[in-house]
Amino acid sequence: MIKNDAVVAGGGAIEMELSKTRRNHSRTIARTIAGTIAGTIAVQSLNDLEEMIVKMFVEVPNKGVDAPEWRDRPFNENHYGHKWFIVPIEDLRAMEIIFPLPDVREHYKFDPVEYVSHLLGHPGDGWFLSALKKKDWSTFLTFENKQAAGGGVNSFTVTVHLTEEGMDHIDDIVSLMFQCINMLKTEGPLQWLFE
Repeated sequence: MIKNDAVVAGGGAIEMELSKTRRNHSRTIARTIAGTIAGTIAVQSLNDLEEMIVKMFVEVPNKGVDAPEWRDRPFNENHYGHKWFIVPIEDLRAMEIIFPLPDVREHYKFDPVEYVSHLLGHPGDGWFLSALKKKDWSTFLTFENKQAAGGGVNSFTVTVHLTEEGMDHIDDIVSLMFQCINMLKTEGPLQWLFE
């Protein structure tokens, strides 16, 4: 069994720190969870969502603490451009390309992550997914945008679900993806997408 050195040496230092964070930020954590739930269960009316969330979190004490914001980027150039090969425990062929991003919440009206996801996954000729399918390198793509609870740090993950043939072309796939991204940067916003 693998244990974290801080837990072994510090007699539960991590658990103590987590407990302290929960005590100090319980209302903030609840607001973050509630916002996530509201964004996920959008089929219900706003009044029903509000009622459900109030019932779930009414007992959470308000400590009057704002959510922490992380302005320092956790990754720098030394962390970029690495490849890790992980042997899965089941028959799975996938490649994840992870982009650290600054906080993009202020661009919510434009949603740049959704824009890039849509175009990379577009089935039309000349787009990333279409090219991968034509070469029999991938069957589909998935995208994930993760944001730290307090903001300030995001990551955008492109998962390429590979065919057996695609496993032999990992570097080609990465190169092709960056060609598509560079094309988007060069051409600027594509108006047809908004019409």
